[in-house]
Amino acid sequence: MSKRETDTKRGRRVWYCFNTFSYLALFLGFSCLSFAQKSHQSESSSRSLLSAEEAEWDWKDGRFQLTGNVSLKLKIKDQTLSLKCQEASLYLKQNGEDPLRQALPEFSQDSLQKIIVKGAVELRYNSLLIKTAELVYEHTSGIVIVKGLLKGQWGDQRLSGQDLRLNIHQSQALLSKPKFKFLWTKDTHKKSIWGR
Repeated sequence: MSKRETDTKRGRRVWYCFNTFSYLALFLGFSCLSFAQKSHQSESSSRSLLSAEEAEWDWKDGRFQLTGNVSLKLKIKDQTLSLKCQEASLYLKQNGEDPLRQALPEFSQDSLQKIIVKGAVELRYNSLLIKTAELVYEHTSGIVIVKGLLKGQWGDQRLSGQDLRLNIHQSQALLSKPKFKFLWTKDTHKKSIWGR
């Protein structure tokens, strides 16, 4: 075999190896990109959605003061808790204060501690809709407390009264005036009424 033929075959081998590694690198690159996109999508879908016209962070109280068309969505027990109002205070858990106060804390469901909402408030959770002027939501315990008059809907029934205590973790609610207790699951509704 001549030296020229040997060099030609060797060149083909080198070119074949180069092409193989190029395709492999290209495939791995696309795989990594696809995985990163899927991870980003799943991460963003599990995040809470929060929007407002103005937001101000209070270092002393550890809270965001939100004003103007405030909208918040939280994922709880495979359901979505939705809040709409004009003014809200979001208190966050603080794991040590930034001494230089340079970096604002990042809002997430894990960092959320409590929400105090005022104004024309609308709360939706599963089949429940509540409209009121003020409420407090304790994220750790899953308790929503509405003080004062409220209107709303539960399934196909209208709700109206005063002072509501809603336990999201146990899927039950108690309306004090008139006395009305109701439970719900994903598909069925149960109620018990006593006193009027």
